[in-house]
Amino acid sequence: MELTDELKRHIERRVHFGFGRFATRIRSLTIRLKDSNGPRGGVDQCCDVEVDVGLPQPVVVRERQASMFSAVALAVERAGQAVRRRLVITHNRPEFGTR
Repeated sequence: MELTDELKRHIERRVHFGFGRFATRIRSLTIRLKDSNGPRGGVDQCCDVEVDVGLPQPVVVRERQASMFSAVALAVERAGQAVRRRLVITHNRPEFGTR
């Protein structure tokens, strides 16, 4: 699929908004876009987000929507929430010295 300038700016804004406060913890962030049905239309726009924040397993989210803009927005939002939850859970574990 073609990555237009408009879609690229949308992704950058969403990533900044969704992960900005965790920027220092993110080791890598991968976003994959796919139009699974091609020009036939339908709910086939996929956005996969994978975030490595230094925990044993990365956060991985897949979102499928009719619009790529919606798929990106929802996938990044869900991934940001999952990163926040994982970091809070990890930070509050007794072996990390806080509770």
